[in-house]
Amino acid sequence: MTMLAADGDQNRPRPVVRKDALIEILWPDMDAKEAYSQLYAGIYQLRRSLESAGMPIRIVNTGNSSSLDLGGLSSDVDL
Repeated sequence: MTMLAADGDQNRPRPVVRKDALIEILWPDMDAKEAYSQLYAGIYQLRRSLESAGMPIRIVNTGNSSSLDLGGLSSDVDL
């Protein structure tokens, strides 16, 4: 989640992370089809966990990339 996190400044654009970059970091030696399957399963589980915890954070997919919408929460992450 840290790779997708943005700081709490709502006026700054959210950092966007390309899905292929995440796959290269997380599963560099895995077949692309299997790696994408793992990525989508992980994003699904993360969404469920955030929802269960009542967090307003959303994972936003835009084509070949993902970012976090902190839903008004602030963060001390400085990117």
